[in-house]
Amino acid sequence: MGLFLRQEDNRSQLQNRIAAELREKLAKQPDTEYKDPEPAFLDDHHQTRPAGMIIIILSAVLAIAIVLFALHAGGVI
Repeated sequence: MGLFLRQEDNRSQLQNRIAAELREKLAKQPDTEYKDPEPAFLDDHHQTRPAGMIIIILSAVLAIAIVLFALHAGGVI
């Protein structure tokens, strides 16, 4: 193991040939680019509806009403 780690950049002929083949394959390979998803892929997905935002707004209004009621009942307001 120690001899393997102390190797300089000495490569065998086999290693050089394999590295050259891999570089050649990489050069021949087309670049991968982003493609839009196919419509069939999106068939089972649903569109987001504004119901979530409405629930958040109603929850905030309810929380404010509860705080105001509590302050009014406590005699602060």
